Amino acid sequence: MKLLKYIISIAIVLLMVSCSEDWLELSNPNQQTSGTFWKSEHDILKGVNATYQSLNYDGTWLRFAPIALDLRGDDMLSPSPWHVLQNTGTFKLFNNTIMQEWLWVAFYGGVYRANQVITHIEEVEFTDQGMYKRLKGEALFLRGFYYFYLVNFFNHIPLITKPFESSEEYYSAQNTPEEVWAQIIADFSDAAALLP
Repeated sequence: MKLLKYIISIAIVLLMVSCSEDWLELSNPNQQTSGTFWKSEHDILKGVNATYQSLNYDGTWLRFAPIALDLRGDDMLSPSPWHVLQNTGTFKLFNNTIMQEWLWVAFYGGVYRANQVITHIEEVEFTDQGMYKRLKGEALFLRGFYYFYLVNFFNHIPLITKPFESSEEYYSAQNTPEEVWAQIIADFSDAAALLP
């Protein structure tokens, strides 16, 4: 019995030291990451198309963005019993309402995608410079567009102009509205120079 325990102990020790971390780390060759995706003009086109998706998000132009904009003006009044609409119309906005969350998530999703395109478009060789200018111009315009609405809805927001390189960047500090407006103007100006 002692011999059996001894053999099992030796076997366990040998198994533990024989495994390396490389053996445990598996990578999926079929999975695309931001490091492997941006290789061709077509990939950049797909990235720009994905940047438009934030306009189609349920909480933005399909639902809340037009309502939130009009309720803050004098061209719409909400007698709705839903407190989110009433509070928006009377400027009693809270950061825990579904409307604010959807707008934040959708518009920053668009900013994230635009930043990916703007960063990685320089790594791709284009055969058609007109296509390069159009795609970069669209990405710059969309980033400015999303920031335009973010700063109008939330005022002091983080200004993120490049993809995150580490998890420490996830919690960026807020910028002043003036800094955000300067970036919006720069993005729109650069886009106007590039777009046909």
